Amino acid sequence: MDAAQIEPVSSHSTSERLDWPWLLAIALLAVSVRGWLIAHTQVTARDSIGFIRLALHLQSPPENKTLAEVLRAAEHPPGYSLALAAVAGPIRQWLGTTAESMMLAAQLTSVLASLLLIPVTYRIALRCFDRSTALGAVALYQMLPVCVRLTTDGLSEGVYLLVVAGALWGAIESYRSPRWWKMLLAGLACGAAYLVRPEGLLLVPVIGGVLLGLAWRTHWSWRMTSTQGLALLLGTAALAGPYMYLIGGITNKPTGRSLLE
Repeated sequence: MDAAQIEPVSSHSTSERLDWPWLLAIALLAVSVRGWLIAHTQVTARDSIGFIRLALHLQSPPENKTLAEVLRAAEHPPGYSLALAAVAGPIRQWLGTTAESMMLAAQLTSVLASLLLIPVTYRIALRCFDRSTALGAVALYQMLPVCVRLTTDGLSEGVYLLVVAGALWGAIESYRSPRWWKMLLAGLACGAAYLVRPEGLLLVPVIGGVLLGLAWRTHWSWRMTSTQGLALLLGTAALAGPYMYLIGGITNKPTGRSLLE
């Protein structure tokens, strides 16, 4: 078995271009469904209040507190709140800083992440299956009631799934055509996933385990495998390392700390 055998069943650029109208139709349908949910949301999820508070504190730390102290005191990692703060910027300029505007910003952050997930999930599925299966997987995720509900509320699931899918996409591309910079990008996505949810670190042993399997079962040299693994670790450490050092551990969540202890 060689690297060429890992290529997808259908990956022709012409076929992919033919699918973009279908992906656009799925995106328009997803926007309409999520827009209806946003318009009819009366109470946001309880966890979204913590994300919104952290986003505001990241932009303007409370009096007598530094940004580092804000991060150390926060129960959640800052990834989703940073994305929320970026989306909230223009909304606050337009609607002001109110509970309603911040709730809208949190919901729009999740919706934007779920829409960006469309091309990523499509490319991942296309690398493993055929065109119809790839389109079906994208449509299924975008229309499943639980997925729609979670990615329309002020929760971190939408952003988390986006960076997780990005990490898997980068890893798959690196498996097919080994380049250290592709695996470095996958590692950066793993670090970003960790900054959204601590369990994002689990991507590293999963991707690394596949690297070891390729070295064992294919013509991959151990030197190439080591280069790919090092790029994965460096990319992850570049984003995850500073936050771990700042909080003095892996997570600030009480459940996570109790499990680690």
